[in-house]
Order: sequence, then structure tokens, then C-alpha cells
Amino acid sequence: MQRPDAARWGDLLAGDLRAFGGPSTVEPLAGRIRAEQISIVLRNTPVVMIANILNAAVFVMALWGSPERTQALLWASGIVVAAAIVGIKARSSFQSVKPRSVSRRTIQSLVRNAFLFGTWWGALPVLFFSGATSAVQVVITCLSAGMIAVGAASFSTIPIAAVAYTLPIFVGSAVAIARVEDAVNLPVAVLLVTYATTLFRAVLAHAFEFTQRFILQAEGERAIRRDVLTSLPNRFSFNERLENAIVNATQFDQKFALLLFDLNNFKDVSEHFGRAMADALLVEAAARLRNATRG
Repeated sequence: MQRPDAARWGDLLAGDLRAFGGPSTVEPLAGRIRAEQISIVLRNTPVVMIANILNAAVFVMALWGSPERTQALLWASGIVVAAAIVGIKARSSFQSVKPRSVSRRTIQSLVRNAFLFGTWWGALPVLFFSGATSAVQVVITCLSAGMIAVGAASFSTIPIAAVAYTLPIFVGSAVAIARVEDAVNLPVAVLLVTYATTLFRAVLAHAFEFTQRFILQAEGERAIRRDVLTSLPNRFSFNERLENAIVNATQFDQKFALLLFDLNNFKDVSEHFGRAMADALLVEAAARLRNATRG
């Protein structure tokens, strides 16, 4: 059954790689993947915001002696203020406890913010390129190309966020080049398309590899901590959880309870009806236990 367009758009904006032909994931694993993606983005965000501020400063210096200095200052002020706010928030969030799972809405919010930043940078060539001197045009071209690379690197695990950031810059650059009737700009346009396409393919490849690696890691962790027959937590998982519970009880005065029970006459079942029947009994007991408890 085909999913409604609204649902598919929601999946796309939530970072679902199926839209790009990538691996499919289901909750709660998808939430854990999103948490890791957000953690990587938050770790890189302060540096990226500093790059935004420095690049905006470079642009202002390039236009300092021109009549468009005031407009350049206004444009750069928007970048500086937004980058400072986002950078401070990202640093604070990264220093807090890393969440085990992140909602789809968090990724959607990230994509929206990436688009807003990209749109602001995309306005740069549209507003200033056509009336600028050749030297300033070179500066604008370099800054636009650099910010496309920054966006691709920053959101390398979330392709839709990379697209949201880089596409407005690419479109703005293309519009600016098209408005200047100069044959010299044709090779620049070709290079820009090639550059953006190559970066996007690299982002997709990295995101696919990252997600697949995380899935394999999660499957490995699950195999280590689960009984093969019943899929219940095994002795290793029990010892791990018990140790954590004891630590929490000691450090944070948290209470916990330990319940011990056994299956009566289980050995007789195995001896009289065989190993297969005993295994079936364990599977059924495990299923009932899961239905009666949480987790």
C-alpha cells in the first residue's frame, strides 16, 4: 500500500534515508540513529558557526570601501547574530547528557534551521554579485563554494539537512551567475554544478555507511545481550543492569527490586518430552513474561 504524500514528506524531513534509496530503519532503532546524528551535528556546530561569522566578516571587509557597505553590514549582522545564538545553544546541548533517542520532530527542526541559514547565504550572491567588482565577485564565489562545503560536511550524516543548507546557496549562486551576461561565467556555472553534485553524492555515501554501521552495531549489541532462543535479556545483560541499578542506588538513592522465580518441574518436561518441547515451553514462558512486564 502506497503511503500518503504527507507521510512521505514527513519521513523525508525526518531524515529517513529511504527517500534516497538508503537502508530502512524502524523505531526505536531509528530514534537511536537520530540521537547519534544530532550528537555529531551538535559537536560540529560551534566550529561551523564560527566559520559563518568569519566568512561574513570577510565579505564585509571586501565591500568596506564600496557604496554597498551598509547593506553588507546588515546582511552580515543577521549571520553573526544567528550564528552566535545557535553556536551557544549547540555547545550547551552538547555538554548535557546525550539522549538515547531523538524524535523525528527534532530532525525536522534541524532541517528547518539549516534551510534558514542556507537561504541567508543564498541571498548573498543574489544581492551583491551582479553589481560587484571582479575582485568582490571572486570573494563571493569563494564564500558561496565554501559554505556549500561547510553545509555538506556539517550534515554529512543527514542528507536532507545537507540539501536544505546547500540548495539555497546553489540556487542563489546560479541565479547570480545567470544575471551577469558574461561568457566567462559559463565554466564557473559548470564547475558549480559539478561541485555541488559531487558533494551531495559524498554526503549520501557517508550517510548510508554511517546508518548501516550503526544498524550492524545495534544488532551486535542486541545479540550479545539477548538469549538466542527466547530473545530475553541474558546473564550478561542481567549483570550489566544489576550493576547499573546498584550504582544508581548508591549514588542517587534510587530504589530497585529484584524478582527471582523458576519454572517448576522443567527438568521433567525435558526428560519426558524431549529438548524440542522444553525449548517450546521456554519460548512460551518468555512470551508471557514479555506480555506481563515492561521492556
